[in-house]
Amino acid sequence: MKRVILCSPIFDFDKKRFTIGGIQTYIRDLADVCLKNNISVILAQMKDEYLCYDETVVDGIKIEKYPSIMKFGKFQFQAVFNKIYDIIN
Repeated sequence: MKRVILCSPIFDFDKKRFTIGGIQTYIRDLADVCLKNNISVILAQMKDEYLCYDETVVDGIKIEKYPSIMKFGKFQFQAVFNKIYDIIN
């Protein structure tokens, strides 16, 4: 079984570490619970500043960074979600 968690960035790809904060801790703990129950986890991060796709695995958690999709000068979260959905399904 696989779980995908869509989130704003909680992992810094430049520094190769998780950022600190309440929601970051919650999502990381949720991913850890899934792993302990033999459920693979993908953290799919979306942010308007991302220019390219990247991925890494940290402590068994796959983290993917999805580039922005701009339309009429605005970041389109729904378009990025649709792309992630199509790729994962």
